[in-house]
Amino acid sequence: MYLERDTQFDLHDGCDPIFDPSGEYSGLGMEEIEFGHSKIIAVITVYKGAGGRRVSVQYHDLAGIAVPCPIKDVQSYHYVPSCLGGAQRPGDPSSECKMCLKMQKSLNRFFSFISGKNTIDGRTTTSRGTALLTIGESGMVERYEVKGKKGGDGKSLGEGIMNFQCFAASRVFQLPYEHPASEKFEYTGPDTIQYFNLRSSNLKVKDKIEEFSSVDIVSGTCLFSQEYLGNTTQRSPDNLPPRLSDQRPTLYEIESLVRLPNAIADVVSALPDLLHVTITLDIPKFQYYLFFVDLYSEGHCNREYINSQLGAIDQRHNQVAEVFVKAIEEELNRRGVIDRRNIQIKVRGGLIGIAPYIRNSINQGHSVPSVQSLLQRAMDLDPQFRKYCEFLPQPPQDHLSLGGISYPYEVLRPILRRHIHEQGNSNIVCFQQKRAQGRQLLIQIDNKNERRTYVEASRILKEYRTKSTISSAGDPLLIGMFPIERIFTAEKAGKTSLYYSEAGHHIYDSSVKAVVSPSDVVGRVYGKEATGRVVGWMKKKGMQVDMPATITTSNI
Repeated sequence: MYLERDTQFDLHDGCDPIFDPSGEYSGLGMEEIEFGHSKIIAVITVYKGAGGRRVSVQYHDLAGIAVPCPIKDVQSYHYVPSCLGGAQRPGDPSSECKMCLKMQKSLNRFFSFISGKNTIDGRTTTSRGTALLTIGESGMVERYEVKGKKGGDGKSLGEGIMNFQCFAASRVFQLPYEHPASEKFEYTGPDTIQYFNLRSSNLKVKDKIEEFSSVDIVSGTCLFSQEYLGNTTQRSPDNLPPRLSDQRPTLYEIESLVRLPNAIADVVSALPDLLHVTITLDIPKFQYYLFFVDLYSEGHCNREYINSQLGAIDQRHNQVAEVFVKAIEEELNRRGVIDRRNIQIKVRGGLIGIAPYIRNSINQGHSVPSVQSLLQRAMDLDPQFRKYCEFLPQPPQDHLSLGGISYPYEVLRPILRRHIHEQGNSNIVCFQQKRAQGRQLLIQIDNKNERRTYVEASRILKEYRTKSTISSAGDPLLIGMFPIERIFTAEKAGKTSLYYSEAGHHIYDSSVKAVVSPSDVVGRVYGKEATGRVVGWMKKKGMQVDMPATITTSNI
């Protein structure tokens, strides 16, 4: 059943964001909508020894944990089952509970903000969402401990928490609703618990959603995985990364394409109807080119090798992009908002216009353009990017850093686009017209390891506010939402990102004593229905998801 202290928002028909058990939904019965209570996580461990490499997975249900404690086999992570209620027992990390409570309040404020009433062009509208959103009191806490140093009381600072991030839980339940075409839809999906880390550069209590005329959501996912790409820092012809010819999606790709579309759809379904919403998927392409161009420019590989790698990147980019778009459309449809004509989904690749420039230089036998040439080319093609570069502390010094600055740029692109448009029309656009356009709301919904993109975008936005003339009516708002993964890797180094820790395609599941595929692991954690849809779309795009039937434990 629901936790007593959960804050629940009824986002149906624009009602006040308070759940009334005796109201409209009381006839459904709690059991009928309480299907998202499970808190299963998966821990994948990689064993490397004389006998080779062995990968195994274990599942843990956090629902039975009563007090804050470390997550088994996941270094640096703690689970907080309740950030409220009662005094902490001796030795309990009460600071974790306080941080979780703070995050819970932030989530409450954010969803109250985006689901409020909105007035556009004299018309009052409210969110047409049909979801019951529950902000839970549980959370995941990422701990960073500093060992070996002493505090003022002589105790080791490693005994306490020096810095940590809290991911408060939320659940979005889809209730039966009337489709505009009078068809009945009922959500029968899997576990919907999500742990959100929320960041806001300048969200204030006084901010109202009716001040905003547009919402730009930026999300994305990387391709392959870091280990799959190989170590491109080894500049040796004898140690080149393998050819990217494997059509099997990685665990990272499958997991991201199941988790992120749900988070995006949850936010969109809570927004008022009349807001124009643009969802931009920043899926890297030329950034991956830059992994290999240095190898080519230094003579460590030939033209045939690098063309095969760039071709594989192009293909994977297109496959992942199409599946990502399809997954978002499906989740929006399941929430009853896909018919909105003011919702657009588009794919970008961050300065993708210079990708052909790189390929043409290689095909014509020229050397790879320098970072200065690529930077100039990008600014010539895109005046918004030229404006963005004015706020950088220094220009990129190498190819990889050029790729790095493209991610914050994609988050801030809508602001720069309006800035340039208004500058170009300054003689004919009066202040009242600018004010009528409303403020811009930017929301980054991404994997937690992309928080650095949010931090850099926030820094540049702050400088933009200082150097540009912005009225209070036009001040943009940037918010970061990072739904944490629930599939972890157990490593001595403490890394838990699936992108950096490639599990491979054959994983031993001790619970069933059999070898399973990455899609089986994702299905166990996030639900077979949602995972099956993503896997099905991957197959249609040529990705080989099925695992060979002959695999046994002796093969891994």
